[in-house]
Amino acid sequence: MYSRKKDLNELSDRFASIPKELDVVNIGSGPSYYDFDWSAVPEISGFNMAVAPEDFRYDARIIKHYGGHIKRGGVVVVVVVCPLSFGSNDYLYKNSFSEKYVSILPASDVDLPKWKYSLYKRFPIMLKSKNLVLRIVKGLQRRTKRVFDQSNFHPQDSMERLIENWISENKYLTDLKNAGQAEYYQDVFREKENDLKKVIDNCIEQGLKPAIVIPPMSKRLRKHISDEFIERFVYDNLRTIVKEGMPFLDYIDDERYYDDSFYTNGLFLTPEKRKYFTQNVWKDISKIV
Repeated sequence: MYSRKKDLNELSDRFASIPKELDVVNIGSGPSYYDFDWSAVPEISGFNMAVAPEDFRYDARIIKHYGGHIKRGGVVVVVVVCPLSFGSNDYLYKNSFSEKYVSILPASDVDLPKWKYSLYKRFPIMLKSKNLVLRIVKGLQRRTKRVFDQSNFHPQDSMERLIENWISENKYLTDLKNAGQAEYYQDVFREKENDLKKVIDNCIEQGLKPAIVIPPMSKRLRKHISDEFIERFVYDNLRTIVKEGMPFLDYIDDERYYDDSFYTNGLFLTPEKRKYFTQNVWKDISKIV
């Protein structure tokens, strides 16, 4: 069962133990967190800096504060999630989304009222207690509309719930087929593009090499998303970001990863397959950088 307390402890402990002199890190949201395992590439030193869920806004802040753990000239794998890294995703702007960053970022980079940040920083038990109360109140209800914890997934309905959550968190969407819905998101697209540019800039300012990666998805999930939708919601936005010479790896239609059995929900790779994916990503990046 999903445990916010467990997640909060895991996040602070993980970031407190980031090694120095890393060759590569990955950042991003759920697919980044669940798709990479750098132990599969023992000849390099890698670390998973992804947080599930996350957005480009916090990707940029994490690189700003933890980029010093990466060797100069090291690689930052910036994961762009298809189809909605550039969507509105309403939960991203709630206090509950930002609260988890209290333990790993300074107040200036956490979008919370200063009094709330200070309270949770000084008394982290209060944040843990708050989330315990919320779990009790919600009881046996489905814990969250945001499908980011693998233990919530059931093979029969996990992919359908994932799609339902994407649509419900983006108020102008009715499906993932009609590309014309992009007209409602032009301001959101510009905001997300600027946030992603900050990620790239924060890498370059620290002498790091950003590599944009779109992770794979199962064939079954891919059938729910039209080519036109991906063009308008993903590729059009990336065209202003990906400059000449910047590594850009797109695995969304890579048939090596189409098999539904490779995923827990059509989007997050299983532990075995994430090793295979990580090896291939590093092999592809090594040919470019």
